[in-house]
Amino acid sequence: MRISRLFRAVGRMLTGIVPLLLLAAPIGVHAQTSLKVMTFNVRLPLASDGANSWDNRREFAAQVIARAAPDVIGTQELHKVQGDDLVARLPQYAWFGIDRRGGHADEHMGVFYRRDRLKILDSGNFWLSDTPEVPGSISWGHPYPRMVTWAQFETIRGRRRFYLFNTHLPYRAEDGAARAKGAALLLARIDAIAGKSPVVLTGDFNTTPDTDVHALLTGELRDAWVTARRRVGPAETFHNFTGVADRRIDWILTRGFVARRATTLTDHRGPLQSSDHFPVVAELGWRRARERRVEEKPGGNAVNRPFAPAACIDSRLPVHGQHRECSGRSRLWGKSHNGLPWQTLPS
Repeated sequence: MRISRLFRAVGRMLTGIVPLLLLAAPIGVHAQTSLKVMTFNVRLPLASDGANSWDNRREFAAQVIARAAPDVIGTQELHKVQGDDLVARLPQYAWFGIDRRGGHADEHMGVFYRRDRLKILDSGNFWLSDTPEVPGSISWGHPYPRMVTWAQFETIRGRRRFYLFNTHLPYRAEDGAARAKGAALLLARIDAIAGKSPVVLTGDFNTTPDTDVHALLTGELRDAWVTARRRVGPAETFHNFTGVADRRIDWILTRGFVARRATTLTDHRGPLQSSDHFPVVAELGWRRARERRVEEKPGGNAVNRPFAPAACIDSRLPVHGQHRECSGRSRLWGKSHNGLPWQTLPS
């Protein structure tokens, strides 16, 4: 009799617990198998921007990021003061990178990431030029150095690994050939660094999706805005502080992911915008390994490229917002940034 009552009691307990477990399961699975990525040209800090200066925008820019809650952000035009301002207001994030001339006085391709969600395994930089290992190098006729900051990340939950590459292509109308050469070099380096691993490419590409640059890149990567199951907001991203965008030049391109949702963030506070570009967010799910093996390239088969990864150099990552040692080894393409060491800056 006692045994019978015991079984009935256990049955009632399981009846109450099992539905709760079933409800909770998708949340845990989703947390381990999804990744939220933002690309954000933050607009460099210029006093001549007047009401749109960084001092007026920084609080709101931090709020836009906080509301979107991306796991990782590729920024463009970022100056060190802006990166430090953002992590001071968003302590859950750290950021890293060097500027396009190899120091910390110019524009960075700064990468921000949630410290409670991701850890860095490896990172590095290269320049879009004939000498990509030389910091500050310029080729192909454009007036400013153009670069890529990249990192290999691992998720804290699920220990899934991926690479993020972040860039900013030349902006002038006459820079079309330079943009195309930069895109080709970028694909070659992605192949060399990331191999067949999942990849996210963020950037301000300064060209529209109807151009050769987009066709070249989407021959090997997928445009999250185009392939997303759901899109929210306008496609266009550059609005020059007007709030009315007229071209889509900020992209998130991927390999090894499914784009579940893509959102253009048009948040504003009256006339105040967070930048002259709208941030774009993509919510990504990992493709299963089997799906990646059989997945056809969007524009045909990948081309084998002649570049091989350069030797890694032991160094410290320039992570801003926390103290940490490099948990991997940083590829610097055989150079040490003209003698400038990697730095770990205080909080």
